[in-house]
Amino acid sequence: MSQELAGARSASTIVSLSQKTRSMPSHSPLRARLASFEHAYLLAIRLRTTTGHHQFVVRTYDRIQPVRVVSDRPAEPAHLLAEVR
Repeated sequence: MSQELAGARSASTIVSLSQKTRSMPSHSPLRARLASFEHAYLLAIRLRTTTGHHQFVVRTYDRIQPVRVVSDRPAEPAHLLAEVR
């Protein structure tokens, strides 16, 4: 885990991440890294800093893009993985 991510976690609220979301389809290593929770969380931190708006990392249930960052709270609380305030 990168130091940037570890430091950012203490400054934000994180909702537990299920093992199902951590499992990646067997695609390229680059795709797996870009589609990871960690990458989405770092992107959410950058977007929060840039826009000044809360960002949410949500579960999509899509094998290609299992998580993504949105600026609106998800309607289904079960889809929320992390909130960056």
